[in-house]
Amino acid sequence: MTQKILIVDGSRAMRKMLELKLNHEDIEVDLAVSANQALGKAHRQLYSLVTTAASLPDEDTQKFVSDLRRVPGYQHTSLLVVTGNDVDPTDFDPRLNIDAIFPKSKGIDALASEILRHMPDSPPTLDETTTMLFTFPQAER
Repeated sequence: MTQKILIVDGSRAMRKMLELKLNHEDIEVDLAVSANQALGKAHRQLYSLVTTAASLPDEDTQKFVSDLRRVPGYQHTSLLVVTGNDVDPTDFDPRLNIDAIFPKSKGIDALASEILRHMPDSPPTLDETTTMLFTFPQAER
């Protein structure tokens, strides 16, 4: 089964280059421009991995990661933050459970390799507890 990841980045060029690179690795890629769009997608789809820019156009990245961790099924999802040279990795709260903080200056090929290194062996599944959160009560007849 093909694994699916979510790339969250305000830069269209960055999203597209990474998408093209990962599609060659048989990874299905979904793209989001903003934290708001990414959270909407995360509520509808369980991704194997999420990568986000350290600077998002609509929200602080740490708040986005904190919000994402509260979405059912995302408490332990692999998460990478891609930083510019102006971001200090020690600024990120360790309680956010970020798997890697990766400098964008290393390039697309290195970032794709880092993503592949953090991909789980199989696509995620919702456990019984999480599934219950998605279950809606039946209307009374």
